[in-house]
This record gives sequence, C-alpha cells and structure tokens, in this order.
Amino acid sequence: VDMNDDGTATSKHRTEPKCGYSFFVKEEKHKIGSKCTLNMPKVHKKWKMFTPSQKEPYEKLFKEDRQSLGLNYRKGRTRKKTIPTQKKQKLVVVINDEQDVEVEPPSVDHAVVEDKQEVDEPPSLSNMLEEFKSLEEELRKKTSLKHEKLQDLLKLKVDTENKVKEISELDNLVASYQLKCKALRKNHDRCPMK
Repeated sequence: VDMNDDGTATSKHRTEPKCGYSFFVKEEKHKIGSKCTLNMPKVHKKWKMFTPSQKEPYEKLFKEDRQSLGLNYRKGRTRKKTIPTQKKQKLVVVINDEQDVEVEPPSVDHAVVEDKQEVDEPPSLSNMLEEFKSLEEELRKKTSLKHEKLQDLLKLKVDTENKVKEISELDNLVASYQLKCKALRKNHDRCPMK
C-alpha cells in the first residue's frame, strides 16, 4: 500500500468497498459479454425487484470486499458533515465536551460543521406536542371557516329559491293579465262602437 506524507492512502488503491449492487451489475455484464452494452434501467429495475434473500449473495460479497480493504477502509477520507436545516428546529452543538449550546439554523440549505460534534436527535416530545397543538388550532380555524362558508352558501341557495318562486309567480301573474287583456280585446272588438 502506497501512502502519502500525511499517512493517507494514495489514490492508486481503493478505500471504499464495492456495494452489492456493483457486484450484481458486474455479474450481469459478465453474462452478456464484454462486447455488449448493458441496459442499465432494466438492470436497475431487476435489482429493485430482488427480495432480500436474492440480494444476500451480493451483500456478502460487499462485506468481504470491505474486510479485504483492511486498514485502507475509508482511509484518508476528507468529507465534511452537512446538516440539513429544518424550519422551527434548533441545533444542539457540543463544543469541546463542555456545554450544550442551542443555535438557530442558518438560512442556507446546508450548514457545514467542522471541529464540532453534532448531536443528531429527533425532535423532543414537547416540540412535537407544540407543533401538534398549532396544527390542531389551524385545523379548528379552517373547519370554522368552512362552516361559515357553508352557511353562506345555504343562505344563497334559499335566497335563490325564493327569487325563483317570485319570478315564477310574476310570470303566472303576467300570463293571467295577458289572458284577461285578450278577453277584453275580444269583447271590445265585438261591441259596435257608438
């Protein structure tokens, strides 16, 4: 194993094991031959359809590959931890094993944390209850608003039905006056003028 001055493995050697999926793809490629191209969406779909027992031999190969890396496993890895931020949530950071400090999450999507230990815990029960109460209050307000709108709609429906009745009565009244006018004209037309 070649090492850099700082004790990390050189890029000539792998430090990450191949996953079970990689071994599966390699096997599929071996089946069709090196001159053919794999249909990756089809291969991926086939992998997704496997049961855990069907994936087991590939996962076993992954574990063996990880063990074969020995001390090189993730040697010299230089990844920075990122914390996804969420609304209404505070981060608890332990600085030099002393005291927990609550900090507001930054406004960016991810905060980079270096030289600090991250406490990654689920939201507390009190925070969850507080959120539940606010959601319950919002639901109550929206339900109340829905009932008010429903009452308004019912009033409009009743008003509309009343107007339709009035119009119908007026139509009947107009029709009866028209009949009376016709009868009067007929009578008027029959009578000789003096």
